[in-house]
Amino acid sequence: MRSCGVLLHPTSLPSPYGIGDLGRSAYRFVDWLGRAGQDYWQILPLGPIDENGSPYKSASAFAGNELLISPDLLAEWGLVTRGDVEDLCPPDFPPGSPVDFPAVRRRKTALLDRAFSVFAARRDPGLREDFLAFCRAKARWLYPYACYCALSELHDGLPWNRWDRQYGPPGDAEAVSYDACLSRLPREIRPAWERYCFRQFLFFRQWEELHRYAR
Repeated sequence: MRSCGVLLHPTSLPSPYGIGDLGRSAYRFVDWLGRAGQDYWQILPLGPIDENGSPYKSASAFAGNELLISPDLLAEWGLVTRGDVEDLCPPDFPPGSPVDFPAVRRRKTALLDRAFSVFAARRDPGLREDFLAFCRAKARWLYPYACYCALSELHDGLPWNRWDRQYGPPGDAEAVSYDACLSRLPREIRPAWERYCFRQFLFFRQWEELHRYAR
């Protein structure tokens, strides 16, 4: 039996934020696929990208690209306000313009940092339990990945073989809890480690909700 579909990376979806994401335009695309009688939405890799925007030179085979996180959904979830979006990640990119990865990264990073600050300050028990459950489920790759990102940030993006040799992995990720892993890390990278874990939680929450909708 024949079937058909469309190949489209989410970054190509229309967005005023400079890059397509997992927000409402993705849901509208799924609706369009249904109306057009399409069976599949084929995508390209969704992992973290390199400095040139390529997902084929990724720091992780498991993590998601945080630039695909939708600002609009963050606002709907109450993690940022519309004012935060307008100030930190303004929707002012012209329609159809090429992705300016450095500009998009600066803006989205600022917005994601704001979302994490709200999450940490609010201490919503339900959301925190969802976050910790995600961390438990993904600990095997999440903790080392977040550690790598935090150390890379500490060393201004230098290659890992040029880092200070005092830094090592956080231990057996599968054998420890989130708090236990955090306590083992050098103090100077703990805040960044938590931020990177939280960004992956946001990515996969948005991705899994979109996936369920498409199915």
